[in-house]
Amino acid sequence: MPAGEMDAPRFGFTPAGRHGVRCPFTVPDEAFMVMALVAGGLDHINGAVRYPAVFDGL
Repeated sequence: MPAGEMDAPRFGFTPAGRHGVRCPFTVPDEAFMVMALVAGGLDHINGAVRYPAVFDGL
């Protein structure tokens, strides 16, 4: 696979930003993706993801 190419879209993942979900740190859209597990599962979902404190400063 060429460097930078992601398999996630092949499995139904899409960039989180398209659904109003933001990463708390700067990453490329193709590196922060989501997938609804049920139809409409991402409807009315928005905001920044909050990670546990153990991830602070990584």
